[in-house]
Amino acid sequence: MDMGTECKTCKKRFKSYQALGGHQGIHKRIKPNEDDAMCMLSLNTIPTGLHRCKMCTKVFETGQKLGGHMRKHRDEKALNVIKKQELWRQKSDSVLTMAELERRQAEEDERMRARRELILAAKEWRLWF
Repeated sequence: MDMGTECKTCKKRFKSYQALGGHQGIHKRIKPNEDDAMCMLSLNTIPTGLHRCKMCTKVFETGQKLGGHMRKHRDEKALNVIKKQELWRQKSDSVLTMAELERRQAEEDERMRARRELILAAKEWRLWF
């Protein structure tokens, strides 16, 4: 009876070749108990089979875990975009408010100028009569 495929490293058996392929990745990782020469890694490199986030440099065992982690960065980015849009809207509202204040001030200035002219005209009219 065929039990599937066997891992040549640890002799564990799997029902499918795909399951064996997924399992074999664990044998490629560097273990902390290996000799010191193997454990001395550059800070910029990670053992084969591990996945590093390019945004925050966290390391994950699988691409799937990294993908789930990346959702956090996408959510943060989307939130930042929303915050920037809200700030822009608030600034736009402020600009519109300033423009409205300037328009109202110009109208008030025009009314005051017209009133002064009317008062001067009334004074001149009295002088004539």
